[in-house]
Amino acid sequence: MAAANLLRLRGRHAEAEARCIEVLRADPNNVHAHSMLGDIYLDQGRREDARQWYQLALDLDPNSRSDRRKLVELKSGGTPTRFGDDDETPQGLSPLTWVRFIGLALAVFMLGAGVAWVSRGRRHPTASVPPTAVSAPQLQIPRVDAGLSSRPPAETRDLPLEDQAEATDAGSGSDANLVEAEVATSDALVLSGRLSAATEVTAVVYNDDGKSAVVVLRHRPTDESRSEAVENQIAVDAVQAIHGVLQRAEQLARVDVVVRLATSTVGEYTALRARGDRRKLASNADVSSGERALRALTWYRWTPAWRSANPPSLESPSL
Repeated sequence: MAAANLLRLRGRHAEAEARCIEVLRADPNNVHAHSMLGDIYLDQGRREDARQWYQLALDLDPNSRSDRRKLVELKSGGTPTRFGDDDETPQGLSPLTWVRFIGLALAVFMLGAGVAWVSRGRRHPTASVPPTAVSAPQLQIPRVDAGLSSRPPAETRDLPLEDQAEATDAGSGSDANLVEAEVATSDALVLSGRLSAATEVTAVVYNDDGKSAVVVLRHRPTDESRSEAVENQIAVDAVQAIHGVLQRAEQLARVDVVVRLATSTVGEYTALRARGDRRKLASNADVSSGERALRALTWYRWTPAWRSANPPSLESPSL
């Protein structure tokens, strides 16, 4: 019926009439089709035909005030007002249907506005951490220094020594400073070029004792990589990561490393846990192969699910 009315408004009366007849074949008692045919004939000046169709519509629905008004105006010699000439309810849809449609549209609009408002309220700007510019590091292990809290913060270095000590105890070991140091160390590892392209830094965490840290790596081998080659690369990357953290934080005496292996077949799991001591690593600077890298560690342990053909003599876990 909507299509028929659109065709009528465009002056395509024959097509509009055909649409109404199609509706009447499927539903002979369709009031709107009868009334629409009356409008079509009235547009063409066929007033008597229009009056008959308006009367048929009124017979089917005696409560149709619009059809009754059109009949009265035709009989009085006037020109009835049809849909499209004023703001009358569109043909084919009842007033209740249009009220429901408008209510649903308003509900959808209000829901969308509410979701947008909540999303905007939860969106917080995130401050980007500038990468730490470092040069290509050498395999030289610095001396063992004091803990994280021994270095006074920059804003207290001009104070007298006793005031520096008090300020250091109060704030230099705060969580915020610790997080900044961890992020800076992680960035330095990424930029150093120590690790292979298949290994990424997931996290660097300083322990509360100020003497140790934990590095978490993720290694993503290609599907064509051989088991032994992947294991050798994991061992080298683990020791290189320990070297990088020890160089970045001179107060650390040891670094633990966890390497997660991400595979396309069995998913992600821990492949290696290891520890590097500053003094032992200083005397084992050559990590050109997986075997040499493992010998530089204080201890290490492979996950049983990931173990290649390396002889047991290389492994000396102290867990």
